[in-house]
Amino acid sequence: MNIVLPFPPSTLSGHNNGAWYNRDKIVATYRAEAFHLTRSAKAKQGYTVPAKGDIAISFTFYPPDNRSDRTNFAGRMKAQIDGIAEALGVNDKRFLPSYHFADPCKPGRVEVQLSPCGYAPSTYADSPDSAKENADRESVGALHPGPAKVAIQERN
Repeated sequence: MNIVLPFPPSTLSGHNNGAWYNRDKIVATYRAEAFHLTRSAKAKQGYTVPAKGDIAISFTFYPPDNRSDRTNFAGRMKAQIDGIAEALGVNDKRFLPSYHFADPCKPGRVEVQLSPCGYAPSTYADSPDSAKENADRESVGALHPGPAKVAIQERN
């Protein structure tokens, strides 16, 4: 499914020092707009949300100018991602994001593409697969401790 969203303003960046009371209105506006655009695209394109597994979500950013730092674009999208998730009726932890950057164009936009990844076993505690996955991880950790374990062992 393809969705075209407006480019999020810098006020939605995590490092913005503006007044929080102004930010709340902007967050609500961008979340609601993403919700409605997603619902509309879902109906027009006949997208069916997979019952389980990850959902690939790809963002292509077309900034309005060259002044912004591309590493902050993903953080600006949180309100819109929440609106997309709400429209699809899923928890946004199922999204598997990828980011792409295009040349600037006025007024700026973000093209979003959603596609199912197929079933990917969950790593969350409520998953029936989690006990086996955790046991597998522990056995691998015993064979090759991570850098933190090595540093602790060396100090002792």
